[in-house]
Amino acid sequence: MLISVSPYLLEHTDLLSQTLSYNYLDKAHRSHRRRDRLHIYVCSLILTTPEDRERFIQLTTGLQLDSNGRRAAVVIEINGEQRLEELVRNVMVRLRLEHEPLHTSRHGKLMLWVPLTPDAYPIAKSKYWSPNAPN
Repeated sequence: MLISVSPYLLEHTDLLSQTLSYNYLDKAHRSHRRRDRLHIYVCSLILTTPEDRERFIQLTTGLQLDSNGRRAAVVIEINGEQRLEELVRNVMVRLRLEHEPLHTSRHGKLMLWVPLTPDAYPIAKSKYWSPNAPN
């Protein structure tokens, strides 16, 4: 009986494992697309309607970011040969960032939205940075 049942049992197990792996990869891909879409929405909001605080809080909460934290927009002019992923990684290393910052590219410019902390960057230590300044 084991010989007659085992091919069907193996086929069933294989089908089950394929289904589980497909669903896992599909969920991960959808989550990644959702995060990318929220990145684009936040960057668009910052560039077009920065006064819309409620929408900003909704989007940053969806990205699990602190909406009250100090941040700076860094705009870098890029040319066609530069790869965006590599450029973002270089900025992360240079600014000593732990996580990939929000970023988007438009009209040949890369915009990054990086956190500003007093101990991380020289600009934050300068006289122009004030922890009590309004957002």
